[in-house]
Amino acid sequence: MKYLKMIGLAAVAAAALMAFAGIASAETTLCKDKKGTECYGAGTEVKSSLESGTKAVLDPSGFFAETVECSESTVAGKVETATTASGKGTSLTFGGCNFPVATDNPGSISLHATSSGNGTLKTSGVEVTVEQSGLNCKFGGNVSLEFKGGEMATANASKVTVEGLSGFPCPSSSTWTAKYTVTSPEPAFAVSGV
Repeated sequence: MKYLKMIGLAAVAAAALMAFAGIASAETTLCKDKKGTECYGAGTEVKSSLESGTKAVLDPSGFFAETVECSESTVAGKVETATTASGKGTSLTFGGCNFPVATDNPGSISLHATSSGNGTLKTSGVEVTVEQSGLNCKFGGNVSLEFKGGEMATANASKVTVEGLSGFPCPSSSTWTAKYTVTSPEPAFAVSGV
């Protein structure tokens, strides 16, 4: 279960990183300001890390597995198309975990502007394996994070459901909670129609 939780965390982390990396929808651009007067171009590397003092938590509620907690996590990616703020993750890491967690696929991410420089960060194809009590459980799927633009933009997952992808008797789903801070580029805002 802890492994499953870690996979969920990895999926969320990947989503956060992709969003920060400027991976967004066809009508959203990653910009330096809310108005979109200056934006980041294709090839911009986006990096994020778990907010200091917080943990990434994968909780297989209702199952026999234990909760997986990691005190370290990073997500990275590159903007592939500046006018769509979307791309693939280049890295998703977890450390300081109470169970082994490994990233099988950092997936892809897209950023969708909502208002005032904020948006929704969506991930797909993220796969993370958690090892617990001799079991390897894979988690991932499609995950949405809340993106808040700013000098130090954030991507948050609050009890987001992640799918159990494989492993027996692993849970069919888990919840993932994590808060990432975009460390590069700074500042970062989700802007539509630029």
